[in-house]
Amino acid sequence: MTSGDQVAFKQAERTKTDDASKADQCLYTKIVSGLRVYLLVNVDDILVACQESSEIDRVTKALSAKFDITDLGEPSFFLGLEIQRQNGKYSICLESYIDKITARFGQQNAKTTNCPMDTGYTSSIDTSSPFPDNTAYRSLVGALLYVSVSARPDIAVSASILGRKVCAPTENDWVAAKRVLRYLKSTKGAKLQYTNNQGLYGFSDADWAGDSSTRRSTTGYAFLYSGGAISWGSRIQHNVTLSSMESEYVVGKFPVSVR
Repeated sequence: MTSGDQVAFKQAERTKTDDASKADQCLYTKIVSGLRVYLLVNVDDILVACQESSEIDRVTKALSAKFDITDLGEPSFFLGLEIQRQNGKYSICLESYIDKITARFGQQNAKTTNCPMDTGYTSSIDTSSPFPDNTAYRSLVGALLYVSVSARPDIAVSASILGRKVCAPTENDWVAAKRVLRYLKSTKGAKLQYTNNQGLYGFSDADWAGDSSTRRSTTGYAFLYSGGAISWGSRIQHNVTLSSMESEYVVGKFPVSVR
């Protein structure tokens, strides 16, 4: 699509009865003949999903009648995500993207680790010197955050903790960030897999005063649907709790948008 097509597409969408998701304004849904059709838009990339392939073909033809588009068929790669379907199961991973950032930060030959972060990282007092290249640190943490929010909930807490240090990182923070990258290198083939299991499950937890500098606790949550995680996150709580029970209560009051 050209930039003009993108504007026209947005205007056309507003005149239709398609519902934009409250969690993501680029996700549109519509029920046609009892089937729900999903339309996910990112700049000039579009994903169309439905239980019936005939409905996908209809939507594709409707779009091609108004815009200059290229139908690439069933998706295998989208925004860095590698999408696979086998025996009715879908899986997504970021193996190629992890290889790219590993090479960019010179860790392709580094020793791997089976744990993303040292358990004593947040509880110990950091006395190391300031890291001289804030740009490199922010670039690495930004890449880790993208991996975390896209398909790797297992590094959500590590990326969140490292993201708190972007204003004034230290040498110790840089080592910790590279450790997460080395962990990703060793687990780059890990995938989120979705099956026909329709159950929705939610889990949450919190530490207590895990941040030694602020005495604030960290919240973590994950929601699973069709056997795989669909929404997850980890972030520091806004207030200082006085007990582990109170920190758990804060998790229960935490606003979460299930996408």
